[in-house]
Amino acid sequence: MAGIGNEDGVESILAGNLCQENRTAGIGFVETPSSESLLLNNRLINNRLVAVGVQSGWKITAIGNHAYRESGMPPMVMVAEGSSIRMVDCVWVGGEVASLRCAGIANIRGSRFQGHKPRQGGPPNVGIWALPGSTVHVDGSFFSGWRNAISADASQVFLSHSLIASSHQVPLVLQNPTPMTSIVGNRFLADGPGITLFRSNRTDRVKASGNQFLAKDQQEVRPRKN
Repeated sequence: MAGIGNEDGVESILAGNLCQENRTAGIGFVETPSSESLLLNNRLINNRLVAVGVQSGWKITAIGNHAYRESGMPPMVMVAEGSSIRMVDCVWVGGEVASLRCAGIANIRGSRFQGHKPRQGGPPNVGIWALPGSTVHVDGSFFSGWRNAISADASQVFLSHSLIASSHQVPLVLQNPTPMTSIVGNRFLADGPGITLFRSNRTDRVKASGNQFLAKDQQEVRPRKN
């Protein structure tokens, strides 16, 4: 069972709650034609499946929430097609597959996506997993401990003014990107020279400018051409 379940058509404000060790989600939203919810300063700890699960029809605003899961494959946050989330100053720690798995719309600012450690093989291991048809805007955020910070396929991605650290492979995988995909003004920490900013089958559709590549000693390094 979910710690807090939101029913069809019921608008809600959920503030200051502790949802811990629930069998499914910490906070769950069932499919609805249209509804809204504000998540404010909640703590979501070691829930068995997702910390926040959003089905179709919801418009979620999440501010100042902190979530942690010690182990387990499911993502920390799932956003279904036909729903959206605006995320501000949130912290998500854990999720073997992803911090955020998004099939809808996500607008993110000032948030942290922290994996326990980059995984070399097996299923996806990414900070944000953007599914086909999704839109993901990220500004001023932090990624650490993932094989890839963002992995996207046939989706629109905007990444700006963020810090990406300790990716095992290339930080960004952008397959079949939309023409408006942009990677602008970010900082990437590298173990050494030869970092590849992104991998894509359509590099002509990706705008990348003003990004900075730093070794762990903070010396600037040159990126490798895609």
